[in-house]
Amino acid sequence: MLELRRMTSHRTGLPPGAVELPAQPQVGIFFVAAVPRFLPQGHSTLSVALALGVIDAAIAALWLTLVAVFAARMLTWLRRPRVNTALERTAAIVLVALGVGMAAETVQRDR
Repeated sequence: MLELRRMTSHRTGLPPGAVELPAQPQVGIFFVAAVPRFLPQGHSTLSVALALGVIDAAIAALWLTLVAVFAARMLTWLRRPRVNTALERTAAIVLVALGVGMAAETVQRDR
């Protein structure tokens, strides 16, 4: 059975995440590709682009906060021995079924 380590603080992941996110080129590429479509003609491009960036950051922060809260609640449920055992048994059954299916397909293909 896998043993999950408990984090010492809920704030443990914030500093690495705050450093890693700006280093991801996908965010910048998304804005270069998507934002120009939403910039109105005749207005300040910088101010509208910054406003769209702030809106996107607020939505992302709200979403990630909801995901973190949900994950924390699910983690306490998943740590229960009964739930953990059920998940391990279900995963074992699925893996055996996939192996049997692949073996049957191989035998059928070789004929």
